[in-house]
Amino acid sequence: MSRKYLCVVAIVSLAAGGPILGGGEKVAGVSELLSIQGIWQFVSYDIDGKPKPAEQLAKTTIAFIGDGWTLREGGKVLRRGTLQFDPSKKPADVDAVVTEGEGKGATMLGIYELKGDTMKLCFDPQGKERPTRFTAKAGQLAAVVQREKKMLNLPARTDTTEKLLVDLEQEEPFMREVAIGLLGKRKAREAIPTLIDLLADYRALTGSDNWVGGHAAIALSNMTGRSFSVDQKEWRRWWKEQTKEPK
Repeated sequence: MSRKYLCVVAIVSLAAGGPILGGGEKVAGVSELLSIQGIWQFVSYDIDGKPKPAEQLAKTTIAFIGDGWTLREGGKVLRRGTLQFDPSKKPADVDAVVTEGEGKGATMLGIYELKGDTMKLCFDPQGKERPTRFTAKAGQLAAVVQREKKMLNLPARTDTTEKLLVDLEQEEPFMREVAIGLLGKRKAREAIPTLIDLLADYRALTGSDNWVGGHAAIALSNMTGRSFSVDQKEWRRWWKEQTKEPK
């Protein structure tokens, strides 16, 4: 089971108002992920101990959505990736996997300190040695960011089924995944046709982080007791049989 899947299961459980069951250290930082959602502006950004100019900082932001991050400068995407937190460590640990841009494929080892809407970070971009202080040495980067916009209004168990169905049309895959999980727990039969349509988004076997179709398959199985995996054709055949007018 992937870390991506465990992360979404944990957040669906929190959104539903229930405890997080299982997952151990792989979902230990899910509360941190929930608390950092939004767009953050760089206050300082040092590489090898050298600060970036103020005019460059003013154009640099980082967005956290789900367990993903996107670094932009002047609206241009520089890097994307995923995060995993371990707040039990002192200082707290964060691993940032780069999935797009410079350093693609690397796991940056870092530390962080989160206080309200301000966060300090320090990373070894090469993933060789985790920093112990928030001052960038040679080969490290350090930053302070402040949140300027909270942006992830997570689907919740108190939402109507109609609202969750609307959330299935969100552009952000993570939002759709959480809504799918809640609909699956609710066993909302009216969601079945849309969930079958979402099976086309299944990308897990090709290495993408888009697990929308995989979550749709899990929800459909939970709701119906059927096990057609991500076979959209088979699900559609079965649903047609269920909705056929009696003769």
